[in-house]
Amino acid sequence: MKAPLLLLLIAGVSGVYCSHSLQYYYTGVSAPGHGLPVFSIVGYVDGRQIMNSNSDTGRAVPVAPWMNREGQEYWESETNNLKATEPVFKNNVRTAMQRFNQTGDIEFGKQTLRHITKVPEYYDRFP
Repeated sequence: MKAPLLLLLIAGVSGVYCSHSLQYYYTGVSAPGHGLPVFSIVGYVDGRQIMNSNSDTGRAVPVAPWMNREGQEYWESETNNLKATEPVFKNNVRTAMQRFNQTGDIEFGKQTLRHITKVPEYYDRFP
């Protein structure tokens, strides 16, 4: 049985002047199956999951109870981000497969990218 290629993008945000961290994990697989959605985004603040969105549900949802305070407009924006990012990420998975000569007989692959920037000040208001 062939395992899908897994491409993981970690968009980490760490604060120089802030005591909180914000990270988003973008995950894509080359083929559905194994209980994984083709594409997903999971957000964390200080190592605790705050939101989740994936290609199976097609929308962003809060995980941390305090994230329920965000309005409908915020969740629509996050859902639009999912929908805009998914085709780009799928293309990145195809590109990675081509560059690493993974045309179908792949065992398992993973690529990790990390981007670090300052946490916006408004995240200080959250626990």
